[in-house]
Amino acid sequence: MNIIPLTDMDFTSPGHCVLRDARARHIVHILKSSMGDTLRAGRINGMLGSATVTAISSAGDVELAVQLDEAPPTPHPVTLLLALPRPKMLGRLLRDVTSLGVKNIHLFHSDKVEKSYWQTPSLAPAYVHDKLVEGLAQARDTQLPVIHQHRRFQDIVSHILPGLLRTHTGVLADPFSHGADVTASGQPLALVIGPEGGFTDSERQQLLDTGCQPLWLGSRILRVETAVHVAMGHLGRIAGLP
Repeated sequence: MNIIPLTDMDFTSPGHCVLRDARARHIVHILKSSMGDTLRAGRINGMLGSATVTAISSAGDVELAVQLDEAPPTPHPVTLLLALPRPKMLGRLLRDVTSLGVKNIHLFHSDKVEKSYWQTPSLAPAYVHDKLVEGLAQARDTQLPVIHQHRRFQDIVSHILPGLLRTHTGVLADPFSHGADVTASGQPLALVIGPEGGFTDSERQQLLDTGCQPLWLGSRILRVETAVHVAMGHLGRIAGLP
């Protein structure tokens, strides 16, 4: 936790917060902070800044004097379209891509995604929110991503991608396009990553037909979470991110 994430509910007045949950325990037991210590903090969907510990109660409640006057980091110019991964992987991926600065994430169905995945508790709003906040706290960011869910592959190729490609360059991580790379266009990017078993031939062709450029990530077949990180790093270099 590289910032203390604050919510609107934490504020008892514009510059004063009281924490009573795991964040308070983190401040007391992990950071071992005491009265007068100043910590990095940020208001979810707001500004970054500092929080000074003004009181720690016997029950472990932590009071903070907060000054937030810094803008959050610039978002990563990539919209991620991700075939719904295995539930055990989903939380880690949401946390990690949030820490990378992705602000729009589309989860979608495809032929090799198990239908039961859509019933996982890992898609529960409270669980998803917690993972997104973990990613923000890791990266010292405050702007929550928007998560979109699409239970039909055709929604992606008929509506979502065509709309995105009016303003974005589409990129398909594709193990069958040997040596293919993406040229910098100055536009934001829409990155499509398939499921663990890959797209079917029909799905792959439909994605290419929408105008996505193939991106080859090497001769090794990667796990989804590895492919996401490799592709994001590659596209970050193309986009000239600092």
